[in-house]
Amino acid sequence: MTSEPDWERPITGGHQGVLFECGQDVCKIYSLQIGARRARRMAAREARALKVVEAFDDVPTPRLRGFGRFKPGWGVVMTRIRGRDFGRIVRDHPEAKLECMRQMARLHVAVHRHPAPRLPPLKAWLAKEIRKGKVDAAFPTDTLLRRLAEMPEGESAAPW
Repeated sequence: MTSEPDWERPITGGHQGVLFECGQDVCKIYSLQIGARRARRMAAREARALKVVEAFDDVPTPRLRGFGRFKPGWGVVMTRIRGRDFGRIVRDHPEAKLECMRQMARLHVAVHRHPAPRLPPLKAWLAKEIRKGKVDAAFPTDTLLRRLAEMPEGESAAPW
């Protein structure tokens, strides 16, 4: 692993976690506000997912460096992907939000085109998160759930 993260200077954060610089890498810490057990589960799930997707040569994905309990909570250390920071772009240029979301969707579709039998299915979890309101309010819940239902079951997503 690289140097100790600078816990005083987060790069960005959301309701589930915060990203910190960690030398040339980054450390994502899941918020203990979601519960220590859930934070550990989410960090472990992310570590497993990173190990699977880092083999995809056609998608820019970070490489897992480590997983564990850190000073502020459970998290993963991963390589830093150089490029546009969607969070800062949207914060500084709100009019770019839709294009950033489209770009993120394209990246997700590229990842989901690959079979990943070692990972748990996401449809049921995504439906639950949508129903709990853990999504952007700009998209109606019923529309999101309908689009999700249209997606295939299995270990990869078909092209849309």
